[in-house]
Amino acid sequence: PIAVDGEAVRARFLRGDWLTVGGVFLVALIVFVAASAPTIVTEGDAAEFTATATVGGIAHPPGYPSYIFLGWLIARIVDPMRLARVLNLLSSLSGAATCAAISGIMLTLGRRWEGVREAWPLRVAAICGGLIFCCSLEFWTQSLSAEVYTLSMLLMLVAMWLNISAFGERHPYLAVFLLAFGFGIHHTIIVLSVPITAEFIFRNKTWRRPKTLALMALAFAAGCSAYLYLPIASSMQPTLDFVNPEEWKGFWDLVLMRGMPSVNPKIRTLQVWMVQFSSFFRQFWRQMPFWAYPFFAVGIPLILLAPLRLLWGNESLAAAPV
Repeated sequence: PIAVDGEAVRARFLRGDWLTVGGVFLVALIVFVAASAPTIVTEGDAAEFTATATVGGIAHPPGYPSYIFLGWLIARIVDPMRLARVLNLLSSLSGAATCAAISGIMLTLGRRWEGVREAWPLRVAAICGGLIFCCSLEFWTQSLSAEVYTLSMLLMLVAMWLNISAFGERHPYLAVFLLAFGFGIHHTIIVLSVPITAEFIFRNKTWRRPKTLALMALAFAAGCSAYLYLPIASSMQPTLDFVNPEEWKGFWDLVLMRGMPSVNPKIRTLQVWMVQFSSFFRQFWRQMPFWAYPFFAVGIPLILLAPLRLLWGNESLAAAPV
């Protein structure tokens, strides 16, 4: 196995591997900032988010309280005429950090698996993984304007990285806070929260300690406190105020997206689902150049086999330090 000397593994990660992660971040940041939109982008929700953050209002359901509150704080610091550019750059920064997190996760998992004895193959793979994702079509476009997706993905991946690292195992409340705060960025983070939580419970027994449970509960409450922005901001009658969430019913209508066509069960017929799945896979194959997909063919079976190795009693993945 790799982890013959845990301290040596940590030292190598701190020196060479962190330089690899930092290099991916810098390259992605340079290209994203160079391509970032200089002002308001009318496509998608970018213009609405910029305007809502400017006036301290309420965006369309589910309200995106964490993102709008963060944008409102930034609007108090920078010139309002520059807010759109700053929020665009926030997406670029989050996108670059997401690519770096992907490289970090690959390095962390690679160090835990048996059979990888040299550092450079892991680092080359981590660089390729981070930069290939950087160049994917949809992620690229979302990193250039004031959208929630790159920041949401960053929080998900950092929480995942913490969950498989020695530091995160000692401080599990950090991942809990990031996931809870991420709920207010975009609801899709809930999808990844379930397997992250299940993996943590399965592998890490520290969550059973009363002190750890209390800290995790406190971190969850702190992360979800961003939702207090909705009733407080709405009570001030801002120019943009969807659903009036200062009222209890309006709050839950906003958060649960009641009335939104996208969540209306009456229109979620089998035909609609089939059309959406078909569109999803067509878009998926457009995301990257053709030469990138063989990496998926090799990597996906390894990812699927990892849980089986744990169940069959191979503890190297769970026990090896990071």
